[in-house]
Amino acid sequence: MIKRKCVHAGRFYPDDKDTLKGMFDSFKERIEKRDLKNALPFGVVPHAGYLYSGFTAMHFYLEAARINIERIVIIGPSHRHLFAGFALSDTIAWESPLGDVPVDIKFSKLLVSENVTFSNKIHSEEHSIEVQIPFIKYAFKNEIKIVPVIMGRQEAPSAQSFASLLTEEMMKNTLIIASSDLHHGYDYEEAKISDQNTIKEILKNDFKGFMKYFQNAETDGVCAACGGGPLGIVLFGVKSRKGRLLLLHHTTSADVTQDYDGYTVGYSSFIGVKDEERK
Repeated sequence: MIKRKCVHAGRFYPDDKDTLKGMFDSFKERIEKRDLKNALPFGVVPHAGYLYSGFTAMHFYLEAARINIERIVIIGPSHRHLFAGFALSDTIAWESPLGDVPVDIKFSKLLVSENVTFSNKIHSEEHSIEVQIPFIKYAFKNEIKIVPVIMGRQEAPSAQSFASLLTEEMMKNTLIIASSDLHHGYDYEEAKISDQNTIKEILKNDFKGFMKYFQNAETDGVCAACGGGPLGIVLFGVKSRKGRLLLLHHTTSADVTQDYDGYTVGYSSFIGVKDEERK
């Protein structure tokens, strides 16, 4: 079986091992430890270039690394292919400058259904999952496996059907990640307001309400989140386990570059917590 090459190294993130590790170390040093006691194995992370969203993503990975898991199901949106359903990867591993991360093929096959199939073609150029691989290799010291999943049309019934595939037995030692950026647009003030509204909807812990909000925004020509479908899956899963999402960090590309006149993208990271966790 073949490996999935890191085709976006040198573009979205450094292709040199030492440079990449140095960047991650600098992120880690700037993040205050939360010491969450009731974290659940669910999260949301951005998927832009590390210069813009890497610090935000690291907030999640440092917390998630404390959860006892064996595999990570990473669900990302498709930026290059328009299709219905979900695409799995049956490559043996995904490469990264920090080392390979193996694919849990046995688990992946448990997800196969009418709308969930294998397609390495859909995965071949997609970045929404690839950019998570170096973080996983850095944050998790034990041998973690991944289950890469690309979601096609981001509709509520599709999100709910996939979430329903994840049985209690399958969720043992499994972490579910939604890969999603937030607002995309040319107006910084609009981006701030849009992200505030989107985060507010996410924190309501209402799967149906969020998916309606996300799809209404799409209808109005507004990109509230480019991975709203994967985000909905995480919301459905965490609520079904009597938890909610906790916001860890938010920023925008404009806040990072200090260029408030150009194209602006929003980034947030969340982690699942049990309802009694209020830190």
